[in-house]
Amino acid sequence: MVVKYIPNTLQEIEDKVDIVDTNVDSALAKAIEIETHIHTLERWLGISGDQSGNDWALESSLTPFSVVTQAGDFTATAIKVIGTDDTPIIAGKTFFDMHRVEIASASGAEIYILRFIYGTGADADVEEAAGRYTDTMFFAPNAAGPGADGGPLMVKFPRIAIDTKVWCKAKAASIETVTFYVGVHEYDV
Repeated sequence: MVVKYIPNTLQEIEDKVDIVDTNVDSALAKAIEIETHIHTLERWLGISGDQSGNDWALESSLTPFSVVTQAGDFTATAIKVIGTDDTPIIAGKTFFDMHRVEIASASGAEIYILRFIYGTGADADVEEAAGRYTDTMFFAPNAAGPGADGGPLMVKFPRIAIDTKVWCKAKAASIETVTFYVGVHEYDV
């Protein structure tokens, strides 16, 4: 025998409806966020010719960023990727995420990890120690790098305020050089 719960009062019915409304609203908000992320404009950045100050990247630059790996760890100095003057790229946007990375070259045939560190401070190591980073891994089957056949790498990155900086460190089994471009999405909120 199955016993079904039958609300006894109007208040119990309203409480159940409120729970359903909250769940539907939450699911709708998440669906809108995903839809916005997938269909928002993407801009590609390479290194700026002059990385002094806080202008570290250049939209549609054909010059990639270049990071040198450390052998087995992330102890190398972080390179500048996105400075506070680099966003917004699209006027009026207030948040961005780094969505993809295109590897232009890798000096050795091995596995690499790129670590993208973000924060509003002046020191990438402090931001990294606070856990504000994301890693993405790739295998370069030859010294030319995976870009020609693999396409851009997806990056799991939080939506962050436009005045946030991004740095990069890299790790491989030996000391190597990786060059890359980054693709970003920008948002109103």
